[in-house]
Amino acid sequence: ASTGHEDITQLLIEKGANVNATDRLGRTALHYAAEDGKSAAVKLLVKNGADIHTADKLRRTTLHCAAEVGEVAISSSLLENGANFNAKDAQER
Repeated sequence: ASTGHEDITQLLIEKGANVNATDRLGRTALHYAAEDGKSAAVKLLVKNGADIHTADKLRRTTLHCAAEVGEVAISSSLLENGANFNAKDAQER
């Protein structure tokens, strides 16, 4: 999803891929898509059940990832979908 290939992301979802699967850092595809500015992928993942509240091993949510790199539109979209504005990461940010 972070590469922006929404068609491949959609196919994986249709084939049963877990949209909330995490890597060794505890990050999901949604974390990477939000951080990389892939708004279409973010919308697709959220529409298909991606948990916007999942925090990685540093307690960073998808909102943290988007906001940290200045992705205002993605941050707004996450907030509109219920992201916790007051969530704190491991550094209390």
